[in-house]
Amino acid sequence: MKEYRRKSVRLRLIVCAGLTLGVAAATGCSGGGTPVPDVGVETSGVTEDAGTTAPMPLTPPAAESRDASPPKSSASDASDTSVASEAGDAQTPLADSGACGAGCRLVFVTKATFTGDLQGNAGADAKCKAAAAASTHAPISSRSTRFIAWISTGAAGSPGPGTRLGNAEYRRMDGTLVAASLAGLLSGSLLAPINVTERGDSLGTGAAAWTGTAANGTASNFTCNGWSTNLLTVAGDVGTPPDTGTAWSISNTMSCSASQRIYCIEGGP
Repeated sequence: MKEYRRKSVRLRLIVCAGLTLGVAAATGCSGGGTPVPDVGVETSGVTEDAGTTAPMPLTPPAAESRDASPPKSSASDASDTSVASEAGDAQTPLADSGACGAGCRLVFVTKATFTGDLQGNAGADAKCKAAAAASTHAPISSRSTRFIAWISTGAAGSPGPGTRLGNAEYRRMDGTLVAASLAGLLSGSLLAPINVTERGDSLGTGAAAWTGTAANGTASNFTCNGWSTNLLTVAGDVGTPPDTGTAWSISNTMSCSASQRIYCIEGGP
């Protein structure tokens, strides 16, 4: 019996030595974290790469389990997150977008990014059409020739892409309603963000899209000289895809040397 009690004391000293002060107090150990001499009791362990035997980790009490929780990601960590694999350029399966019929127009934000030298309206429109044509999600590819870029090239306040769109409801390619009408699209208050790309990626905080356009569809102040330059010293206005307020269309001004996405909206009467 005495020999059994001596072994129990030795094991208790070893356990207490491996705990922090807070955990030691919670488990009834005193002087948590204080080194104790080796009393000759072997510990169970696992073999490390170097061939040495390391003590098995001790399970802390439930009261301390919150310390093991992984840190929360900051907004910047979630920046521009995609559902699809960048390496394989896979396209994420989406809900049937067949809900967008004759009285509906589709919208998306490009997966690819571009500098401010979009080559004007014609060049930006061509990029939208090419992106739509490359999508495997119907009916995006079948409507590829109808897409235009949400950008403006004229002076501030002049007509922009709003004049190139028809009155219809606007939906993302996953069927989510973004605006019930053209007036809703230009209202500065979307029903859902335009943050899904033509390939099914859902963009997170930090993504941006060139616009040079106010939420009401007219030109803003900075357009990279009509989207004709990528100079560091020239600026262009951008919108934020995850936003549903006016910031979806204009939230910041960036150097035209930066690479950003563009919004693509199905045009037509």
